Amino acid sequence: MPRPIDLKTPDAPKAEPDQTQQQRPKSSDAPAAVANGRGTNDTKKLPFHVRLAELYLDHMMEQHGRALNVVPDAEGQDHFWKYENGLWAQIADSDVARWLEPELQLVLNDDLDLKRKSNNKLFAEATRHIIRSPAIRKPLPNFSGWDAHGKIPTKAGLIDPLTLDDIKPIRKEDYCTSRLDIDYDRDAKYPWWERMLADAFADRTSDDRATTIKMLQELSGLSLIANRPKALARALLLIGPPDSGKSGLLNVLSKLLSLSDNPNTTALRDLDKTHGLQAFLRRGVPWVLHEAFEDNIWHLSSEAKMIISGDPIPINPKGARPITIRPYAPAFWASNHQPKFKDSSGAIAKRLLIVKFTARFDKEKPIGAAAEARERNPTWGPEDLILNTERAGVFNWALAGLKRALQRGYLVNTAAGKADLDDIEKTANVVAGFLADCIDYDADVMITSVDFFAAFSKWWSEHHGDEKSRLSPSLVGGHLAALRDPRIVQDKNRFKNRKGLRFYIGIKLNDVGKEFFESCLSEEFGSAKVHAEFARMSLNFAATIREIPGEWLDHADITQLKAAARAKAAAGCRDTIRQPR
Repeated sequence: MPRPIDLKTPDAPKAEPDQTQQQRPKSSDAPAAVANGRGTNDTKKLPFHVRLAELYLDHMMEQHGRALNVVPDAEGQDHFWKYENGLWAQIADSDVARWLEPELQLVLNDDLDLKRKSNNKLFAEATRHIIRSPAIRKPLPNFSGWDAHGKIPTKAGLIDPLTLDDIKPIRKEDYCTSRLDIDYDRDAKYPWWERMLADAFADRTSDDRATTIKMLQELSGLSLIANRPKALARALLLIGPPDSGKSGLLNVLSKLLSLSDNPNTTALRDLDKTHGLQAFLRRGVPWVLHEAFEDNIWHLSSEAKMIISGDPIPINPKGARPITIRPYAPAFWASNHQPKFKDSSGAIAKRLLIVKFTARFDKEKPIGAAAEARERNPTWGPEDLILNTERAGVFNWALAGLKRALQRGYLVNTAAGKADLDDIEKTANVVAGFLADCIDYDADVMITSVDFFAAFSKWWSEHHGDEKSRLSPSLVGGHLAALRDPRIVQDKNRFKNRKGLRFYIGIKLNDVGKEFFESCLSEEFGSAKVHAEFARMSLNFAATIREIPGEWLDHADITQLKAAARAKAAAGCRDTIRQPR
């Protein structure tokens, strides 16, 4: 409970409150005591700006439903957070005084009836006192993180995602930073939304269409909660040509969270800029990109992966101190092109779910939901029909998907979606595709890093020759290590000969790899000058396959590699014996 400050003496005259004052709670009946400097011994010794600040801290924040607190971020750095209108928001140091001044003016006007004492110096001194006060540095009670309540904040209150019936009013102690501007109607239906989805995937098999729609339903539902389990944290990527329906679907899913036309549109190429992440301080705002990728443009993946996963990430806003926070930004992307990430680990593919659109719609001859939208309003598209007439119903649809995803604990993808993610993973790691095409595994042999790079360079030129990227042996070796393939042993310090030539153990070039190697060999040694990175390549294909030196065989990694190979061979033999004739 707030600590009361008694600013009046027993014989102080009590002013008659006017009608306005009777309609709101009063922090004290002592405007005269403050004006005349009367009160207790401790109170009347304080400067007026201190008394004003203390009165605000002890009474006004609670009575007016506002608060100011200093809260440490994920790195332990203190930042100001304000509470008003039922929500919490981070506030820059430079904005604290601007926010407090109207609060202090309210105290002077309505609670102390001392409007005449208002001046810039008084507010500046009172503000500085508040900012220095230990009262705003007390730990927040039962605080476990922003939006950690695990429920869906709406105008109706907090909805439990598993019961859907247990709705509780949003309290200050729930530490909500956003609220859905939606009227919850548990009986609301969504027939035209179902028709719009059926139209978009009409060219698919019934099973594939059902799986795709259920996946979209679950991702849409997961966007409603802030702290999504990492196993369920995904960005939705819609890929397809123009007029395929992806933009309409993207608009419905993103505007379900907010009717505002001001989503977070930070481009992927801007994430690594100095202030590129500041838009992610806007809590509960979806990250919407209608043209997320460009042809032959590679994007960094580390920041995108952290944002999608909900990991703490340092944000450097303009004119404010950096803050480390878990962003709450459901990602809805669309593109005409396949994504390309610079990600040697391939982890970004595990944070995406891809839905491809292959149907094409004629705008002059709308069908289904699009035809109904045109009939109702010539300026509407199908998404306008849904958002204007079935928003509450789509919310119910998303709630059902959220409940199903949370109970299952993982997302179910389509076979086509899994294949798309495999392609992205191979593309993100420059070596992954080469291993699949050109390498055989053999625990008894090894290949030099130079021969590996020689074959790889020609393979890359054939598959990605139109891309502007300069690959080096060290970069390729790093990508190979990032795959963490247990069938390949690498140690740049241990596995090298006396001339410094390094080896990859457990692999060799197959017939396809042989062609690429020999192509590089003939091109390099048939020219007037051999490039430095190929100077020590083997002079024929047979020399690329080398035995492992005896002194290396007792290395723990090689011992483990050979043991795994023997176990796999034994298992293969047993399976062969069990095969019926």
